[in-house]
Amino acid sequence: MQLGVGTRESVTLEPARYEFPNPAGDKWDDNWLIISGDVSARDTEWQFTVPCLTTFEANQISAWLRSVADGSRKRRGRRRGCAVARIHRTKCCVQRCQL
Repeated sequence: MQLGVGTRESVTLEPARYEFPNPAGDKWDDNWLIISGDVSARDTEWQFTVPCLTTFEANQISAWLRSVADGSRKRRGRRRGCAVARIHRTKCCVQRCQL
């Protein structure tokens, strides 16, 4: 998934692999994904590869993004600076996860 490609602020997320390559019969562990991402904001860029999403969540996010792209989901009002603040919180979380 790529958002904002060709702009100064963008997010790219891509499933890299399953966290556990050999299914063990556990609904959650068998569906845990390692996600690779690239984030660019006005004054910063970073990359990450972390186990942070299940296949169930990936399907939900995919459906939501498609509904936004095709206009079937109504947009809510946007607060100034909100997207950048969320990106910075994600960066902090990802950095803590990688320690």
